[in-house]
Amino acid sequence: MKAVENEVSESINALERHQQHMITTIDNLSSDQTNLEIKIEKKKEELGRAQNRLKSLQGVRPAYMDEYEKQEIDLIRLYQVYVERFRNLAFLEQQLDEHVKTEMEAALVSDFF
Repeated sequence: MKAVENEVSESINALERHQQHMITTIDNLSSDQTNLEIKIEKKKEELGRAQNRLKSLQGVRPAYMDEYEKQEIDLIRLYQVYVERFRNLAFLEQQLDEHVKTEMEAALVSDFF
């Protein structure tokens, strides 16, 4: 009978320790939840400020944008001139090669006879 009482007493003590541990864990979880909710709220506020900042910046035109657009137009025009000159040069080089080839063939024919 004494052994049973000791076993029951140990079981009760173990359950009380387990209960105390669970209460501590619940308190910690509650604290963690509160901290996380505070962090979430701060992040939401930060996100709201960032979105407002983004909206304000999207509506602003940079000071150098007019000059940039002018330079872009000039670049397009210059590239078109470059392409035209490159094509002309390639054509003239081809014509020169054909002319040199024709003269070499004519020189060979005249040397042969």
